[in-house]
Amino acid sequence: MSDVSPILSLGTASVAAAATQTTDPITGQNGLSGLSGWVRFAGTGGSAVDVYLQTSPDQGATWIDLCNAHFTAAGVSLFSLVQGAGANLTVTDGALASNTALNSGAVPLFDEYRLKIVSTGTWTNGLVSSFGMPRG
Repeated sequence: MSDVSPILSLGTASVAAAATQTTDPITGQNGLSGLSGWVRFAGTGGSAVDVYLQTSPDQGATWIDLCNAHFTAAGVSLFSLVQGAGANLTVTDGALASNTALNSGAVPLFDEYRLKIVSTGTWTNGLVSSFGMPRG
């Protein structure tokens, strides 16, 4: 029997002007041992789009960056996160370095997820979407 759950939408958002936006949280993902997936960006023009996959330990009061996908043009970024043992880590909210993820020894996987999208410039037909495959 597989420990992989069905593919889950982690969020979708239109990107047009320079802005910071978040998607509605996905809840009820208790007990994950891992989360793999991808972030896709489509659009032309603009300067950059940073997409942060975030999790919350306290029902949305605090958000923690798990990974960052940095785009200057259309493309796809893959991620694979594994629940880590209680290592100390610096909590960031929209500040994780471009195209990085937390070290697998310190990844906290809580029950809520969202995307935080920071765009610069003006984009035509900009669209961010992300999907994940939870592991239980």
